[in-house]
Amino acid sequence: MNFDNFDISYITEWIDQEKCVIILGPDFAFDFKKSLLGEFNNFLNLKKYKSEFNEKDDFFDSHSIKPMFYQHLSRFFKSIEPTDFHKKIAEIPFHLIISSSPDVLLSQIFDEKSFDYTFDYYDKNMNPQPIAPLSKDKPLIYNLLGVQNMFNSLVLTFNQLFDYLASILGDHKLSDGLKKQLQEAQSILFLGFKFNKWYYKLIFRLLGFYENAMYQAPMDEIEQLNNDEIYNFYVNEFNFQFIDVSGEQIITKLYEHYKDLNQLRKPKSKIVAGNVIQNITNNNINIQGNGNIVANDIKDSDIDIKK
Repeated sequence: MNFDNFDISYITEWIDQEKCVIILGPDFAFDFKKSLLGEFNNFLNLKKYKSEFNEKDDFFDSHSIKPMFYQHLSRFFKSIEPTDFHKKIAEIPFHLIISSSPDVLLSQIFDEKSFDYTFDYYDKNMNPQPIAPLSKDKPLIYNLLGVQNMFNSLVLTFNQLFDYLASILGDHKLSDGLKKQLQEAQSILFLGFKFNKWYYKLIFRLLGFYENAMYQAPMDEIEQLNNDEIYNFYVNEFNFQFIDVSGEQIITKLYEHYKDLNQLRKPKSKIVAGNVIQNITNNNINIQGNGNIVANDIKDSDIDIKK
């Protein structure tokens, strides 16, 4: 399917109804060009730290994991910055963003722009807690493979992957609320994956695949593998639809669509009890003694009430 002939409304329709989930792969952190752990391995090489890294499967050898390893990991995460694609994803009104990367670059953008959101992550050592209510106005960012500052939650080696799979298949399954969101989704968009990783098949299956949903990914993410067997597997087993377009183009097209409609995500209202001090455009506004606001028309953006 050529992008010129691709109807973007097949995605935006479900975003608008909070039925579209976006799942970001490890290549998303660096503009779809490099994997996060591959770049960390380059960082380690620059620091003269000896590590063994399997580029094909994107994992470190367990013998590479020593106390200094995590110190370098912390410094690496502090050194990386969100890309323009992180900024665009943050403004597109998805209600659920799942990341297979342990970074918090998206959360950083949400904080910088004062967007309302909830963050959660899967920890293979803990029983997942129920997720908070989510919506386009207050989306959930969910790290599927741990989070950068909780080292025990990370999946960086084959041993840690096996522990993760044993956990998520065993006593610490994904929360029912998250599985319900995936089950009710009509569109699931995958960006930033290289589909030749054997363990992706297991992780995708753990997310639950349902006949009612469209599973979409950029064609270039499968074409660059030049492997018909992998392509046929995802099409036949998971009913994937590979769009003849890049991940960058999909994000840009979605961003422009919502920008044209003036429906990009907006900062949350700044409201705390007390006196109104800033930017209330008014019609018949009365501030009561208890700090409540009574108004026929308070226009929506930046209300700041302080004690």
